[in-house]
Amino acid sequence: MSKSIHTTYKIFKNKSKKEIIEMCDLENPDYKVEELIKKQQIKKEVKIARKNNKDKR
Repeated sequence: MSKSIHTTYKIFKNKSKKEIIEMCDLENPDYKVEELIKKQQIKKEVKIARKNNKDKR
């Protein structure tokens, strides 16, 4: 498993469904969830950049 999956599990571990829903509220997300969203965007950008570089070769 990748490091990001372990981080995600650690953030949501031992939380009730209600707490997780509150953390992921789109209007006011928890700072840990915001960090996960930023990481996800960076990973997508890197993946696209790698794919584009692979196509150019």
